[in-house]
Amino acid sequence: MNAALIVGILVAAGIATAVTSWFLTRRDFTRRFLSRPAIDAREALSEFAPDEVEFLATLWPRLEKVLGVPQGRLRLTDRFGVELQANPKLAIYHAAGEVIEDLQELFPGQPLSVSTTRDYCECALRLWRDSLGRHDLVRAMLG
Repeated sequence: MNAALIVGILVAAGIATAVTSWFLTRRDFTRRFLSRPAIDAREALSEFAPDEVEFLATLWPRLEKVLGVPQGRLRLTDRFGVELQANPKLAIYHAAGEVIEDLQELFPGQPLSVSTTRDYCECALRLWRDSLGRHDLVRAMLG
């Protein structure tokens, strides 16, 4: 066998492994949330003040999408290191970790204690208030 064939086989095997890993991670992750009833973003955020709910409801679907949670099944009590953590044996990419890192960039030099989506929403609200309602800054949180 020549070296090019061996390299080609290794590349194909690597791609197949990555695709399989992505599929299994996605399937495993989605199954965690399917037993929950789907609820509207405003219902999930109901513990916040009405103006805060209106603001957060614009971010909520994007947060669900970025985290890979089926629509309507994200809750304020979901923990980044537990419910939102991808299976470390299968996952190549950890969306929850990236969301936290992005938040750290928006609050440089400030200690943040973000372990749940509620904590994340509180940081978003803090940014929203500090930016005098400019939604563009907070939308940057989710890319």
